[in-house]
Amino acid sequence: MVKLQNYKINQKIYESANTTVYRAENKKNSDKVIIKTLTSSQPSLENIAKLEHEAKILKKLEGTGVPILLEFLFQQNIPVMVTMDFGGSSLANMFDHSESNWLYF
Repeated sequence: MVKLQNYKINQKIYESANTTVYRAENKKNSDKVIIKTLTSSQPSLENIAKLEHEAKILKKLEGTGVPILLEFLFQQNIPVMVTMDFGGSSLANMFDHSESNWLYF
């Protein structure tokens, strides 16, 4: 798990072969954030470039439902993207918990 001085990680919400996503809190102002980082302790240059590209795209986008990029940094040579947590949940997570969620669509 990534350790960041300014953030308290509360929950791992997603993990794949390449990335891990955490729900966290800013220690300075208690804002809720999402932290996305690479899973490997020695990530490939390709995966680093992908996460950097994702951060650049988020920085340029604005609109409802688009996460706001708060910070992009490197922690122990691993890229870390910090975005505002707008309280969303993955579709996979929604449908795992209840079949009745299909009624919302």
